[in-house]
Amino acid sequence: EMVDGRQAYSHFGEGATGIQNVEDLEPVTAGEMPCPARFEGSFEAARAQAFLKSKLLVVAVVSGRGKPQKDEALQYLALASDEVRSVLSENAIFWRGRPAELKDTQLRQLAPMDTLPSLAIAVTLAADAMTVILAVPGAVTRTQTLESILEGLEAMEVHRQLMQARRQDEDAMLRQAQDQEYADGLARDQAAARAQQAQQAQPVAPLPAVAVSAAAPVGQMRPPQVDERLLAAAEQFLSAAPVVPDGESRDAVRLVLKLPSGERVERTFNAQEPLSRVQQWARCCPWLPEAEGRQLVIPAAFQLAMAFPRRRFTAADCERSLRDLGLAPSAALLLIDEG
Repeated sequence: EMVDGRQAYSHFGEGATGIQNVEDLEPVTAGEMPCPARFEGSFEAARAQAFLKSKLLVVAVVSGRGKPQKDEALQYLALASDEVRSVLSENAIFWRGRPAELKDTQLRQLAPMDTLPSLAIAVTLAADAMTVILAVPGAVTRTQTLESILEGLEAMEVHRQLMQARRQDEDAMLRQAQDQEYADGLARDQAAARAQQAQQAQPVAPLPAVAVSAAAPVGQMRPPQVDERLLAAAEQFLSAAPVVPDGESRDAVRLVLKLPSGERVERTFNAQEPLSRVQQWARCCPWLPEAEGRQLVIPAAFQLAMAFPRRRFTAADCERSLRDLGLAPSAALLLIDEG
């Protein structure tokens, strides 16, 4: 701001002001000033990127009409400081745009005072949802900008901890229920196996000829035998299971397996586990908690495959990790009957 032809009232990034001789100042346009790395894309894309990268969303809403006015120039100056740019590059997705690039609901959140410029700090809740922690209208200093970003980071950490605690509680309850279902089902199967063995050990009186018809052979009248080898394989699979990360971890891989009958089962694995571990799961899944209450049938010979992209896994893939095979963070597999 010019005081007279030779002196200017100057504003500095840290909030200080003073009168300087014009000869001591070097004119710099807003476009020439250093600024944080701006996200090149729509606001919706920036919000989704912040959610996927688990970063803070920082938004500068400006008029975008020619030469920046005083308040916009001060916002540019605050964002140009080394401290602000460093914090933003490490912890946030930064988007700058005009009101015309935002929906009405977004603009009311990001510039609630109907004053431009506005600097907003938001925590993303999903790829298409957010909560605005604060929105600062008008001019901001470097200190105000840093404090606002740090406040947003603290709010994001609190949100992350709450979501992690909630997911851990849900996972613990689900695992407890699955373990109990498995234990109950295993006890019933073992009791049925013992009862059948005891029945087979007793002498069986010959049936009258009229009691057996050609439509109902004796072999079909007996209940199916329990495969003790599959029970043992299921127990071994569960006992050898590594620690499975929670759903938010990058090491968690959620697999859905579609059987030839059309039924589906799912389980979460560690991304470092080999494909052979998934093959073992597929072979004994009828006896695991995720199959409780269902009569799943697994072919004696099968092959695992993906529908999209189309791919069949071979013996060479057995010891490769799920991450290396491109199955992280989730994938749908097909069990192909090779019998």
